Order: sequence, then structure tokens, then C-alpha cells
Amino acid sequence: MAEIAYSIYLKRRRKEQQTISSDLVIVDDTNRFFYKNIIFDLHSLKQVQYSTKQTILVFEDYQLVLEYDQNHIEYFKRFTDKLINIEITVKRRISLIIFILLLVVLSITLFNNIFGIIYMFMGNELIDTTGLYIDIAIIFIVIIAIALIQILKKYHLIIYTTSLIIIGIFIFLPISHIQYTDSDNYQIAYEVHTNQVDVYNDVKYHYGKKDLELEWKDIQEIDVYKNILYAYDGNNYMFYDLSKSNHTLDNFYNHYNDRAYNTAYSFTIEIYDNKVLLSNKEYNVESIGFETVYLSRDDLDYIFCIEGDIAYIYNLTYKNEIELKHDDSLLDKTELPQETEVQDTVEETVDTIQKQTQIDQENYDEYQKVIQQDDIYRVIKELDQEYARINNDEDVELDVQIGSMLIYSQVDNQYGIYIHRSVDTSNAESQNYSQVILMKKY
Repeated sequence: MAEIAYSIYLKRRRKEQQTISSDLVIVDDTNRFFYKNIIFDLHSLKQVQYSTKQTILVFEDYQLVLEYDQNHIEYFKRFTDKLINIEITVKRRISLIIFILLLVVLSITLFNNIFGIIYMFMGNELIDTTGLYIDIAIIFIVIIAIALIQILKKYHLIIYTTSLIIIGIFIFLPISHIQYTDSDNYQIAYEVHTNQVDVYNDVKYHYGKKDLELEWKDIQEIDVYKNILYAYDGNNYMFYDLSKSNHTLDNFYNHYNDRAYNTAYSFTIEIYDNKVLLSNKEYNVESIGFETVYLSRDDLDYIFCIEGDIAYIYNLTYKNEIELKHDDSLLDKTELPQETEVQDTVEETVDTIQKQTQIDQENYDEYQKVIQQDDIYRVIKELDQEYARINNDEDVELDVQIGSMLIYSQVDNQYGIYIHRSVDTSNAESQNYSQVILMKKY
């Protein structure tokens, strides 16, 4: 006979109740032992689970929990080959996390496709066949990975990781020709062909309804701003109103003539006499949607949208949006400035900056050599630093920082720049300034 445990407690399977004791258990010559009025036969042992702290003997109706001893493990190998190490190592934790991610991906994919099939029976059609094939591949990858683990248990981390990487490639690489995007109220999809763009609405996952075919050719860029789908072919912008509202330029002017909008840093838009002026410059205007127009001048292109007392202007080149507030006090101006006036203003501003900073002409000419927009930022930054150096008292530390800068217009060699500065001094609180700077490019 043999002693096989130092302490042991009995736990009935599938029940919470358990009895704990510290009795020794003696195994007889027939490999049976008596404990808590129950006879256990080691030949009926189902499996052994062990960790560095305990060993669990799994029988048909009971589990016996023992203190861990490597000698016990070797002993129990005589009765079952199902010895399971339940120790949660770092490798097992990583494997478990990846397995959970795979299950989440599988569940989402199955749910979306079941929902999509139901949505198709409601009168919609499959618009993204490639996306559907990708989903089917993802489902098979997860199922195959789980099946392989049952055969190659030692390689569970490699199998799970490889499966997750393949699924990630399918999800994030632009394999499908269908592009999805959100407008203000709903999701749409579009597909770019050589000579046209197909637009789909009521899009749910890979299903939707074909809305129309736009005869747009040689598309280099396509995107959505609010309810406006726009595309660029390298020379011109084209627009489509997803809300399909009835709009004309006359309607726009009838609603918004004699109105003005501005920002905290003096960026202004004025509408009067059937004209739209952006910072005192008249732009070409085209109605493209409900209360929405396209503004163009030289190489500057904007979408201008009005929503009550708030207006938005979206730069199509730099993809940035500016919010403006209604302010009719700006309508005191009734004449459009001429180009000669703008030229004079630029020259006067340059002269003023030169006098304020007291920089000698040789250095100032160097500051005026503007080539790219990054150089514009550098020029203004250097002017600020020179201005701070010249105007500093010996016992006062002064620092001028550029908070934000917007290059809002470019006509020939002239730049209009809105700039926000913060001035920090050692003897006063920080102050913020916003102003307009006109610069000339040499």
C-alpha cells in the first residue's frame, strides 16, 4: 500500500459544496482507497489536472484536490494519460487573449452576415462580393485554427497568432473595390470605375441599394463632406448632393444676401449683391447642395455650408474645416477691394514689420525668401524671435510662440495668413493675440 497525499479535500462535481480535511489517504493493493465514506478506484480516473500548487483527480462524480507533488503525477500516469497542466503561464495568457480576439471576430462576422442576409430579403442587394468572400475566409480560418489546436496543442500560440495576422491582413488591406463612408445622417458606399462612379445608399454591411451612376472619369480623389460627395480629376472638382435637395444659386442668395460670418481671428465671409466674399475677395460660386455652395478662386477651392447662425468652410486642398458665426456688423463694406489695394496693403505690412523688428535690410531680405508653406511658418517664427530679442529688457524674459497658423489665400505671390500667438513674459501673465498677416513671396 502507498500514501499518496499529505492533505486532501473532496469536491462533488457540478456542485459548490465541498468538504475539506487534512487526512492521509492510503491506497490498497487493488489501487483503491476509502475516503469520506466513498470508495475511489484509480482505474476509473478520468483525468489529472495539476499546477505548482495543487493536483486535481477527476472522477465520474467527484473531484479530489491534493497538494502538488511531482511523485504523485508520476504515480497517476499509470492510470490515465490525460494529465493536464493548468498552470497559466505568460505564453498561455497571450494564447488565451488571442483566442478570445478570434472568437470576438468570428462572432461579429457571423452576426453581421446573418443580419445582412435578413437585410437583403428586405429589398436590398449584395454590393460587396469581395467583402463577403473575406468574411467567409475569416470564419474558416478561425474554425480551422480551433480544430488544429485539438491536434497540435503544443503549438497553440503559433497557430492562434498566425490566424490573427492573416485575419488582420484581410481586414485592413484595401482588397475590396467598394469604399464606405458616413455622411451626416447615414452610411453610403461608392465604387470607382474608369469612366464612372457607382453610388449606393441604405448601406448595411455588404448590402445596400444602388442609387445612381455618375459619369465621372479619371478620378484621382473622392470623399464626402457632410452630405456632399465630391471628386477631383486633377483639374476640376465635381459634386453630388446625397440628400437630393432642390437647390439653386438664386435660392441661396434669396436666403442669405446681406449676411456675414466671421471667426475669432478675423476670417470673414460676406454675402451681398449676389456675391460671396472670402476675406474681402470675391469668389466664383456654384450651388452644390442645400444651403451649400462651392467657392473657387485661382487655386483655392472651398465648400461653404450654412446651418442657421453657424457656417462652415471646408478647404478641399488641406481637408480642414473652419467654423464661423453670424455677424452682420461686417457688412459696412460695400466695395470690393481691387488688386492694387491688396498689393499696397502687402507692401505697407512688410514695411511695418521691418520697422518694428529693426532688422537690417540684408537679414530681412533673407527672411522674405518664401518657397513653401513650411518656410512661411519658419519666416514668421524667426521674425517673432527677433522681435522678442530686440524688445527684451535685460531683466525680463520674453518668449513668443505660434499657437496656430492658417494660410487662407494665395494670389500670385501674395499670401494671406491668420496667426494666433501667445506671449509669455517673466513679469506678467501670458497673453494671446490673433491677427492677419499679409506676406509677399519673392
